[in-house]
Amino acid sequence: MKKKIFVISVGYVPIPTPSDKKFVLDIVQNLSSEFDITVWSLNDMDDCNNEKTIYCGKNNSYKFYNKNRIFHQSLGLKYKPHPLHSNIRNGLEINLSLLWYLMTHLRTKINECNPDIIHLTDSIGPIASLIKIFYKDIPITITKPTVRISKNPIYNLWVRFSLKKADCIFTFTNFSLKQLEKIGIQKKKINVLPWGVQVSANNLSIDKELLIRKRYNCNKDELLIVVITRESNETDVFKHIDRIKNMSVKAHAKFVFAIKPTTYFDSFSKFEDDKVFIESGPKDFYDLLSAADISICDTNEQKNTISSSLLPLTWMESMLRETPVFTNEAPGVSDIIIDNYTGVIYKTDDDLVSKLLESDVKKNIKNMKINARNLILDKFNLDKISSLYSNIWKNFSAR
Repeated sequence: MKKKIFVISVGYVPIPTPSDKKFVLDIVQNLSSEFDITVWSLNDMDDCNNEKTIYCGKNNSYKFYNKNRIFHQSLGLKYKPHPLHSNIRNGLEINLSLLWYLMTHLRTKINECNPDIIHLTDSIGPIASLIKIFYKDIPITITKPTVRISKNPIYNLWVRFSLKKADCIFTFTNFSLKQLEKIGIQKKKINVLPWGVQVSANNLSIDKELLIRKRYNCNKDELLIVVITRESNETDVFKHIDRIKNMSVKAHAKFVFAIKPTTYFDSFSKFEDDKVFIESGPKDFYDLLSAADISICDTNEQKNTISSSLLPLTWMESMLRETPVFTNEAPGVSDIIIDNYTGVIYKTDDDLVSKLLESDVKKNIKNMKINARNLILDKFNLDKISSLYSNIWKNFSAR
């Protein structure tokens, strides 16, 4: 008989999407043949407000259940995107009624599912400790716990206590492992399992690559560089674009910004010229990555955060397509970017420009392309990572 896994997620949608949501989706789909999986999402999806079954091939499926809209209507709160997500992670420490309401719905669904394991896709505030009160015999596992430091010291202690109640924590980097140890999590409970990507991506045809380069008037002597923004507001994106424009004056390259449609503003177009192009969620994003020589994607260190993921999934998607990543120096980055081998880690903008101007940059990038893909196939292969999740879940003894 299959073990039952009840997944509680703040960032999950049952459709493919190039973000951390996709990682959760892929793990669930990969393991749907081995486990009976139910996903309970706190995310906002207009078309997923009720329970539904998602089919993942012959005889494989998982259940998806979204309670978010009902939850907020019942509380009389104004409906807006991701309200529960932001409340739990940033301000829930003072809203005990919200916590209680959440647990009421959770208990109903957990009782229906009768799971062997409860898995959280984030620490979700102090939820793990509350679940343990009612289900002390059910193992709790957590992926990518994010511990945000609140102004409320009692809440901070509660969240740390809650994490200690977990039976197993999956974190993405060795840096995060050390951070979790610092707040008292036993090392034997922590497993460093990185994000992963499906490695079945098709190679881009030469003709299609040439068409994409022609779109941006990028000749064979120029670098085609995709710039992936992680900023979420207009002001920060403006600053990022302006920063790249200053670099473009010196670099022998064409820069293409790939900006999420939700973050794109028409006013960005005023920055475009013959060297800088700004795209709003290009439909052929993955083809663009494949055609590019390199991608630039900086990490954003999260303030007031004890443990977080610093490895964007886009890095892996890029490297899988033989496009090395150039990024800024930050904790955890070296877990995937080996400087001058699978990509480049730079300290300042001047440092980045100097690397782009090196006489043998094309030759260096050619070697990095092969190394980057090989690293993804070896260490960030979703099938391998799914298998590790499976082994750990199967090894939890029955209640």
